[in-house]
Amino acid sequence: MKPELWLNRADHELALAKELLGAGSLLWASSYAHRSAEYALEGLIVLKTGERPERGSRFGDLSGLAVPYLPDRIRPLVEDLNTMSPYAWQSEIRQDDIRFLTEKRAKSYIEGAQQVLTWIGEEWDRCTGSEIP
Repeated sequence: MKPELWLNRADHELALAKELLGAGSLLWASSYAHRSAEYALEGLIVLKTGERPERGSRFGDLSGLAVPYLPDRIRPLVEDLNTMSPYAWQSEIRQDDIRFLTEKRAKSYIEGAQQVLTWIGEEWDRCTGSEIP
């Protein structure tokens, strides 16, 4: 898949995360923010290497592959989103396991994913000389 398609998917997932946050669904909002960053990292890896990461790669794997291309200001955002990895997309999570997930924390995940996606979009522009459609 082309890098711009990964980034378009990332943008779509981020929009869903924001809607879910507005609806009060903190876990799902955070999970979609996590997925948005995951798609964005996949797009960055394809952009930089010309190859798609292995199917089924998890966020930690993707962030490890992307680290050489990430600026220092983006790495902590990716690391923070990686802390969400054990909880993203699980249908049944014990209340004790998600006690840390407050509205402030969910907003932080979404803002972090937005910054990651924005930076990768800017990197796309620098590398290709064209904006993502």
